Amino acid sequence: SGKAYNTNSFAFMISAHARSRQMDAAEDYFQRIIQSGLVPDFRAYINLIQGYITMGDRPRAEYWARELRTSSAVHIDFREYRTLIKIFSQSQDMQNAEFWFREMANSQDAWLSLQEYNILISGYAAT
Repeated sequence: SGKAYNTNSFAFMISAHARSRQMDAAEDYFQRIIQSGLVPDFRAYINLIQGYITMGDRPRAEYWARELRTSSAVHIDFREYRTLIKIFSQSQDMQNAEFWFREMANSQDAWLSLQEYNILISGYAAT
């Protein structure tokens, strides 16, 4: 009998592989989400993005950030924008941190708070 998976179990597996720097396996699990007819959630994308940032592979992190941005199935609210600003800022990738800051500023579903400004300022102070 096969094990029934949901997006939470896939996101967990993606995270586990990303933390152990097995990014091919993490991407494989991501593809399994799609092939099984499920929709990847924000955490699945963010686990890939963070994994590639940790590995120092900025182009792949940017690729998955673009995929997230263009996914019609994933709604990005203020918490998700803040997470993206924070992970790029903490990795001193201020270009992408600013991009997501501007995306949040232009969003009709989110609003900038002092916290987002502080995250950006802290990122610049660390560079």
